[in-house]
Amino acid sequence: MIRRAIKLRPYLDVMILKHKQAWEQDNRSKRTGLMRRSAVQPRICLSENQLSNKDWDVLEHLATILGFYEVTVKTLEGDGIQRKRKRGWVGSYGNIWDVIQGFEFLMAKLEEYKAFAADYPDPEHFRINI
Repeated sequence: MIRRAIKLRPYLDVMILKHKQAWEQDNRSKRTGLMRRSAVQPRICLSENQLSNKDWDVLEHLATILGFYEVTVKTLEGDGIQRKRKRGWVGSYGNIWDVIQGFEFLMAKLEEYKAFAADYPDPEHFRINI
């Protein structure tokens, strides 16, 4: 989902802008041209509910981190070749000795990004997510 949101970022910005323009047009008084007092702005149009440039940068880094998890899990799942196991059971799965290496790899990447987050403009937000 994060990768998809990053890919669709320009279109999301345009969609929010069009939604805001349509809402303003629907809630503008025809007589005076001013906004109606009873008009409540939808949450999608509120600035505190929109992602800033820093938020998008954090999402890009989180997508990279989650990519490491994806690769590690795929590696631990095995090669996908069906083999006959004990008691006649047929299945495919990874090797148990790869688990420790996978954990070490992920820990190294997390420590690397944790150190990177300390130098980030808003380190609290980024470090909490890591």
